[in-house]
Amino acid sequence: MNLDRRNFFKFAAAIGASTLLAKEGLDSIEMKQYAVIDGSLLADLHTHPSRNASIEDQLDTFSKGINGITSLLGIERYVKYEDLVLLKEVEEIDKGLFARVVYKGGLGYIINTQEVEALKPSLHILALGCRKRIYDHQDPRDIVEDIHLQNGVAILNHPFVVPSGDKFRYRLLNRYEESKMRELLDMVNQVEIYNGQCIDIFFGIQQGVLGRINMQKANKKAQKLVEGTRFKGSAASDTHGELAQVRTSGILIPNNYVSLEGIKDCIINNRFERYEGKISVPSFFLGHFGYKFGR
Repeated sequence: MNLDRRNFFKFAAAIGASTLLAKEGLDSIEMKQYAVIDGSLLADLHTHPSRNASIEDQLDTFSKGINGITSLLGIERYVKYEDLVLLKEVEEIDKGLFARVVYKGGLGYIINTQEVEALKPSLHILALGCRKRIYDHQDPRDIVEDIHLQNGVAILNHPFVVPSGDKFRYRLLNRYEESKMRELLDMVNQVEIYNGQCIDIFFGIQQGVLGRINMQKANKKAQKLVEGTRFKGSAASDTHGELAQVRTSGILIPNNYVSLEGIKDCIINNRFERYEGKISVPSFFLGHFGYKFGR
């Protein structure tokens, strides 16, 4: 989206006004980060935090709960697992994949995850437990196969949402793409059925341009997708930029499964519960477009 500074703040003001006027907006103003819920650690495995955040703020965030540090091929504005493990407060447990973070009395964990974009359709697949980088723009079945060959876990992210290549950035699958997506259900280990970025920005309207922007329906379609299947369905914030979004959603991992292999086991065998939190509209907007202005 091409926005100059003036239009950026006009758009921000419009979104702010919409959140004050809409019930959906009022509900999504307050974001809450969790590290532990009911004695289990919250694992947010799908996040893209900005590397522009201070090292202190990064350490403060990642020294709580379990945090997926999710790389995107060719995009350098997000924090990288490889950079974090160079810090003295970070100690690797499984080299290249899993580490503990100790900072100011806090203890958390980071996991090296990859989000891989497939080709025809451009589905997004989360790879967990893979040391070798998996390249984008392959047949989605080949991507999942590569993940499994590396003894990794494959999660189908936001299954009904793909990049649109236009100013709206994302869109729902068409009917043909949906049929191809459903073929993957026989291969992946889990399906992300709650994505924190799939929110309704404008009043919950589902018609016209505003309906195109409001994406809460994608989560509802994903939840219906897994009904009666072997999948419990995972949740993640899909943090874009803003550290405050990390662990606003995720899955609850029992304490005796807090290891790389334990987390993989929980995902494969549905040994988790979902926590479905909220991303506020202002944070969503800053996360997706703030990088253009140095955030």
